[in-house]
Amino acid sequence: MGYYVAANLMHSVMTRFMVQKVVRRHFGNDVPDVYELSKNVSFVLQNGHATVTYPRPFLPNVAEIACIHCRPPKRLPEDLENFIEESGDAGFIYFSMGSSVKASNMPEYFRNMLMIVFRNLPQRVLWKYEADDMRDLPSNVMLGKWLPQQDILGHPKLKAFVTHGGLLSMFETVYHGVPIVTLPVFCDHDSNAAKAESDGYALKLDLNTLTPELLLRAIKTVIRDRSYKTQVKHRQKLLLDQQETPLEK
Repeated sequence: MGYYVAANLMHSVMTRFMVQKVVRRHFGNDVPDVYELSKNVSFVLQNGHATVTYPRPFLPNVAEIACIHCRPPKRLPEDLENFIEESGDAGFIYFSMGSSVKASNMPEYFRNMLMIVFRNLPQRVLWKYEADDMRDLPSNVMLGKWLPQQDILGHPKLKAFVTHGGLLSMFETVYHGVPIVTLPVFCDHDSNAAKAESDGYALKLDLNTLTPELLLRAIKTVIRDRSYKTQVKHRQKLLLDQQETPLEK
């Protein structure tokens, strides 16, 4: 009951004070109240699929179109491709906290901890980092304010993905078949990460108790223990084995 009340309160606040302003800024003041519109929905496009989210029953007016944005990887820009190719057989790791969590806003101790971990990895690291203030960057690390995530996730030399656990990233990692280490921050991140760990293709860590040793061990585990790769490849097969593509639905 408490969750239901909290969810409805959050929905009301977000639609009335955030979404409404954005909608009217782009479409004009004649657009009806978004909160009232949400009470009379004829059809719902649901961003979910049992390979990543929990299975649940839906009415006929709901279509699951998860991964509608997913696509096969394209060739990476030359600078990224050269950096990755020079990794040799060790391959590389991709670190990104998504678009809602900026790594550049994280505390100094956290950035230092990441650099300790990255220095001790045999792989190269692509790190989505939005600022120009990084000092003492390890030689095996390359920063990018924006990185083509799906093209990176689909690269054959990628060994693991360290992510915040956002839903779109979770679907992309299953679509491309990459084992992950999750560092949940807020909102749905924790439940997404817990589901992935339960499904066997992820290790979930807690930012409040994270240490360099824990993160380093987790990354090495999902790379060396082939069960993580096997499980995510199984999920990938299930996700792609649909009669219709999400767009066709």
